[in-house]
Amino acid sequence: MSPVDAVLAVIIGVVLALIGYRVVRFISSILFGALLGLAGFTLMQALVNSMVLSIIAAAILFILGLIVGFVVFKVSLAIVGGYVLASIILAIINSLGYSITFHQGILMFVLTIVFAAMLYVVIDYMLAVGLAIIGGLLVFLGLTYWLPPILSLPIAIALMIGGGVYQVKHLEERK
Repeated sequence: MSPVDAVLAVIIGVVLALIGYRVVRFISSILFGALLGLAGFTLMQALVNSMVLSIIAAAILFILGLIVGFVVFKVSLAIVGGYVLASIILAIINSLGYSITFHQGILMFVLTIVFAAMLYVVIDYMLAVGLAIIGGLLVFLGLTYWLPPILSLPIAIALMIGGGVYQVKHLEERK
């Protein structure tokens, strides 16, 4: 690891530990807006072949995508997480020798909805705490360039705990 890498690891780690939830939500909204804007631009180019109308459509859909991406962030994370959990459970059931071939699609759908509903309640907290942990790990890796691990570890752990508490407190203030 070079000194530049170490500095970047510390900076990114501190940002993720303290405001990682907001950063991830903001970036995902920008990406969703960009995706929707690109789709609108491409569609308008194909339909009317007008650069001006394509740019207008892209700008409108980008702004709409920013808003929608920000609003559905929690729902989309919960659904993806529910699907992953349902897939894991069905894989375990199948590996135990139980065959649910006919109703597997229905079971997958029901399990996805059930797990998504459960995750929806806790996904904000899981993400905030997880990002605080990742941020603390990055800070630890960056600090070990200059400090021995015995000194870097308490700093990283304090940042993990403090960042997690700060982000969770901020989430509860929003509700």
